[in-house]
Amino acid sequence: DVGTYQLHYYGPYSFEMADTLSIAKENNLINESDSAPYSYTLTQAGEEYLAKFVEKVCDSKKVKYTNELINYLSDWSKEELELTATLDYVSKTEPHLTKSQLLDKVAMIKDNFSAEDISKAHKKWADLQKIL
Repeated sequence: DVGTYQLHYYGPYSFEMADTLSIAKENNLINESDSAPYSYTLTQAGEEYLAKFVEKVCDSKKVKYTNELINYLSDWSKEELELTATLDYVSKTEPHLTKSQLLDKVAMIKDNFSAEDISKAHKKWADLQKIL
């Protein structure tokens, strides 16, 4: 985990993560799209930094696993990511909730999504928990 998270409009938000992204942009390691939804890409300097970091610091099994996870999640829509991040956040902050209570709580937080959307996101989230 990176930083402390709190619920925000699009899901869990971390000021520490936002600061890290800002530092990476200032150091020309990433590019940020100019419009919402924001997307980030590594610059050439960022790719070189990442390669050195992976070589010197990271466990090869964790690197392989992380790449597989990124590839898996890259097919998800921004709405699915928003809902699953919120489901994950609520389930970790309130672990006593039943599935029904979790879905109801997320429905209150994310009132712009249908119950069907939340239920589908829960299925994806639950499937993801099995491989994490």
